[in-house]
Amino acid sequence: MDYISTRGSAPTLDFRAATLAGLASDGGLYVPAAWPQMSAQDIRALAGLDYAETAVRVMMPFVAGVLDEAGFVAPPADGEAEGPAAEAQVEEFRAFLDSVTPEDFEG
Repeated sequence: MDYISTRGSAPTLDFRAATLAGLASDGGLYVPAAWPQMSAQDIRALAGLDYAETAVRVMMPFVAGVLDEAGFVAPPADGEAEGPAAEAQVEEFRAFLDSVTPEDFEG
């Protein structure tokens, strides 16, 4: 998903870059270029899900292209993530952190 500045003069960024930038270089706020739509069927599919799963499904369109669902899900409630899936999440997050450079914070 692309993010644009509310003032319209800053470059368009993806979720990762907009999050790292904070404010846009023109002083505006980054907002989605287009708001994701949920169909009535998508909304009905949320019934019965726990809070974390609902949040993942609602937020996924906003992080598309930067995080996949495996890298976005919450750890187990007890905080003791284990197994291959947890290890994959940790590795994905480490790869994301490794990709961050000082230039990502320059306005």
